[in-house]
Amino acid sequence: MKKLRIGKILLVATVVVLSSIVLMGVYFAYQLINPPISRERMMRIFSSDLRLLNEAVANIRDIGYSNIHISRGMERGEMSVRGQRVEINDFSTALIINLLMMRGYRVIVKNENEIRFQRWSNLDNGRGFVYSFDGSVPIAREGGLMFLTHIEPMSVPHWFYFEEDFNLWRVQRRADD
Repeated sequence: MKKLRIGKILLVATVVVLSSIVLMGVYFAYQLINPPISRERMMRIFSSDLRLLNEAVANIRDIGYSNIHISRGMERGEMSVRGQRVEINDFSTALIINLLMMRGYRVIVKNENEIRFQRWSNLDNGRGFVYSFDGSVPIAREGGLMFLTHIEPMSVPHWFYFEEDFNLWRVQRRADD
């Protein structure tokens, strides 16, 4: 009787472990085969989304917090402030953010001087647009564009296109040391 119970436990454990391995493999395969959006396509996306992005900037800028984080995986109408989930009280702001997420944006981050709209990412890379409140070129820093490897001004004032690449950033950082 005890052998039968141990056999069932081992079978269940084996199924759980194998299922976890398969699910993790699928997840990592997706991350690896998620090809980057080309710069040219990103520029077309920016042109078509500019009106919505400007509406988002106008609304997010006035949120009463200096640092917020909104990601696709969060509940609609929520943002993260210092690691705590907070409800977005303004309906039009929540609607605009939801529309951006539906258009493929993955993360929106506001800090003291900028709002970042990440449109594409995988495990080590990200691409998107950043709005600088004072028009200055955003720099790589913790809490902002941490692994920034490329930034260029857009045709519209205060807007920049960015690329982040952790591996390239790490190599460049070592070369600077």
